[in-house]
Amino acid sequence: MATNNEIEFKQILTKDLYDKIFNTYFKNEKPFSQTNYYIDTIDFKLKDHRSALRIRVKDNTYEMTLKVPAEVGLMEYNHTTDIKPKMNDSISNSKLPD
Repeated sequence: MATNNEIEFKQILTKDLYDKIFNTYFKNEKPFSQTNYYIDTIDFKLKDHRSALRIRVKDNTYEMTLKVPAEVGLMEYNHTTDIKPKMNDSISNSKLPD
């Protein structure tokens, strides 16, 4: 299981600024898509603890990430999984990584 310390900065971009950044740094890159599924208990216990759980689907791979508060930013715990998320589906404890 991999861990990362995440410190994130988000910025709203105008279309002109997006196009300038894209053409400067990514013009020759092959685009990809990913889908993120965020998971919580019915009563939002993860959110109440300022945590998040997601499964990211990218290139036919599935990665589960648990994000929890750290001294600075968030600590991410990443684990490859074979759980294929479905809306309104439950994930049993036995399917979760140790």
